[in-house]
Amino acid sequence: MPKRSSGFDQVWPAIAAEQEGIVACRQLSAAGLTPDQAKGEIRGRRWRRLHDGVYATFTGPIPDRARVWAAVLRAGQQAAASHRTALWLAGVIDKCPEIVDVAIPHDRRAGSGDGVRIYRRHGLSRVVHPAARPPRVQLESAVLDVADREVQAEPAIDVLLRAIQRRLTTADRLSSHLRARPRHRWRSLLSGVLEEASEGVTTMLELRYARGG
Repeated sequence: MPKRSSGFDQVWPAIAAEQEGIVACRQLSAAGLTPDQAKGEIRGRRWRRLHDGVYATFTGPIPDRARVWAAVLRAGQQAAASHRTALWLAGVIDKCPEIVDVAIPHDRRAGSGDGVRIYRRHGLSRVVHPAARPPRVQLESAVLDVADREVQAEPAIDVLLRAIQRRLTTADRLSSHLRARPRHRWRSLLSGVLEEASEGVTTMLELRYARGG
């Protein structure tokens, strides 16, 4: 088993501390560490492998935020949590999805699997939150992404109103993001809902009442 050097023990904790205890092999290599050193930690049962080249530097259950970090690191450079995973991180939904949604630039390749769902996206860098950790798409983009995948109208409306009702965004900001999209399954419907939301409607019940339903 490779000997644990003091240099090794000084480098990896700083990386892990920013990522809920998760590290990627490429990060360790960039810091001057070797794959054999990481393998030694796994053989010693101090670390464990979560995905190819991605390790938890602790034992025991994997918290949800650590799962998200592992999925983003698995997807590689410029990846970001997206869709319902980004909504959970932002507080729009209360439960972390079992399958972690991750977006990558359209010109990159990464496969789904191991509890990770990959989306390839044009212009990803324009919608990634500039400072949030783990990396994630902006709340408004995530809301519209989730709504666009709904096959029925009510869930698409509900996710918009939920984000507004929790005061995590505004109808104006969502409208601006919706106008910037070349296509959206529910564009006309959501545009109308957002007009009503700007006048104070924040729940499905209030929307039905406002429409006399």
